[in-house]
Amino acid sequence: MMLSSLTRISAILAFLFVCALANQVWGQHPLQFTWKSAPEILPGRYYHTTTPLPDGRVLVTGGRSGHTPLGSVRIFEPASNNGNGEWLLLPQLQYRRERHTATLMPAGWILIAGGLDNVPTNKCEFIDPVSQVAITLPDMNDVRYEHTATYLRGGRVLVIGSKDYDRGLPDCEIFESLETATAADPRWRWRRTASMHFGRGKHRTVTLLDGRILVIGGVHNYAPTITCELFDPGTETWSLAASMHMPREGHTATLLKDGRVLVTGGDMGGAEISSCEIFDPTKNNGKGE
Repeated sequence: MMLSSLTRISAILAFLFVCALANQVWGQHPLQFTWKSAPEILPGRYYHTTTPLPDGRVLVTGGRSGHTPLGSVRIFEPASNNGNGEWLLLPQLQYRRERHTATLMPAGWILIAGGLDNVPTNKCEFIDPVSQVAITLPDMNDVRYEHTATYLRGGRVLVIGSKDYDRGLPDCEIFESLETATAADPRWRWRRTASMHFGRGKHRTVTLLDGRILVIGGVHNYAPTITCELFDPGTETWSLAASMHMPREGHTATLLKDGRVLVTGGDMGGAEISSCEIFDPTKNNGKGE
């Protein structure tokens, strides 16, 4: 028993010594982070999507070059070119688009939905990054751009809102497989689900740890809004959540490890916002604070 205790004490002391030594070394030689150039993506673009793939590559779809919507698709291979990466050209999208959504599905396919091709569109398609095949899908019920698409458990995707020329769209729909589909003959559909309390576009969505979807801010009736809502995927119902302190559009929302959500920046009617807020979903009987 005495020997076992001494062994444990020796192990603890050795561990502490290693930690102290490492701390001294790191203090003398702090970690260095730098940026290095990567190959250019051509053509240059904005309002595109980037989707990390399961194999470590990154898929880029569409966007705008100048005033022209793009149908181009690129994959970034980070391990190529001695670690500097390279861009691979994939077949064009079936429809040019910008300000659309790209959602990674369990099979590795990417669901491309909506966007603008000079006018809003409801066109959708699948991209298979492995076979490099594009599959035509049923159209959404509504044309949408600057909307959000959130993956739900069970292979469903919740699509909500649209900028709708700054009015904001309250209508929501779900993409899912038909029950009669088979592996050899997959089929999909869009079906409507409950509408939000407020129309919105340029909002942000975050999947909380309990599975609910938090929708934050955006444009409503031609102005940024403070309102937030919660979607329950089990019952497909909406409930109001605590409002933000400031109206925001074009902001960011990040789920923290402890389940809270950090909201940063955005635009408030033409004025950039530097303030940040934290949403705690455990407060206020589930409505958050």
